[in-house]
Amino acid sequence: VDGKLTDDQIKVLQRIKPVRLELAHASFDNQQLESLKDFPLIILDLRGTDITDEGIEKLRSIKTLRTLVLEDCQKIGHRGFKALSTLENLEVLSLRNTKVSDVDVEALLPLKEMKLLYISKSEAITDRAVDTVLKFEQLISLRIGSTSLTKAGIEKLQKHPNLSFLGLRDLSIDDEKMPSQFAEGLTMLDLSGNPFSDTSLKKIVYIPELWFLDVRGCPHLSELAVHALNTKLYYRQYKICLSDYIPEVAKIAMQTETEWYLEPNVYSNKSWNSMEFRKNLLSSDYLLEGKQFNPDQLQIEETPER
Repeated sequence: VDGKLTDDQIKVLQRIKPVRLELAHASFDNQQLESLKDFPLIILDLRGTDITDEGIEKLRSIKTLRTLVLEDCQKIGHRGFKALSTLENLEVLSLRNTKVSDVDVEALLPLKEMKLLYISKSEAITDRAVDTVLKFEQLISLRIGSTSLTKAGIEKLQKHPNLSFLGLRDLSIDDEKMPSQFAEGLTMLDLSGNPFSDTSLKKIVYIPELWFLDVRGCPHLSELAVHALNTKLYYRQYKICLSDYIPEVAKIAMQTETEWYLEPNVYSNKSWNSMEFRKNLLSSDYLLEGKQFNPDQLQIEETPER
């Protein structure tokens, strides 16, 4: 739905009873939101809307909901975040660029099925939120970049046993702040926008399952180092993002951006049809072209065979 949601559109929706509804950047009133309770919704995309706490409370009766996208929704407060805790089947929740805080993340603990959680771009998220995140036992994907995390919080995150994707973008991670060890189960790691140097790459080499690394916008990372690392780990199909010329992952993997949120397991190469996803992702040329270098110029130890 584009623009303003009309009553006529609501009537059409009542007839077709959709399981997936995109209202991104649309305008609507709370009465219209209340009508959604009659739909067997699995996916609801409300990103970039003016939904309020009262509006969130209207969604509490949609017990079929598995995916809820609320990023860029700036009018949700503590009351609204707490109301989300009643959506017991929720697996995917994006609260990126909202006013979500440590207390609000704690209020979400009743969501035992949570697999993908985005709480990035909020200064109110601190190390305290990490203690809560570790209690989401089913969680496999987390974005927590552009927050107030310290080195201690980043280190503690590595204790989560099931994390497959970890987004640590724009956290001022330099060589001193880089974790001494990453979670062994990581397959995808976003470290973009951080000022670490080639030295920290040696730590990343030893992540056993890692095959995707985003280091765009890392000013102290040399092109030679990244290319050498990529070449040395080519047998693992290791892929490194170096520039912003990257097709949207959503367009590679699925039809629309909302569809990307449907399957949290796309972040894991141990489930879903991850090999097909991986093949599609790796088919695009992400690396800088025309660079002549000798991989042996960078002395990075190989990952021991397991």
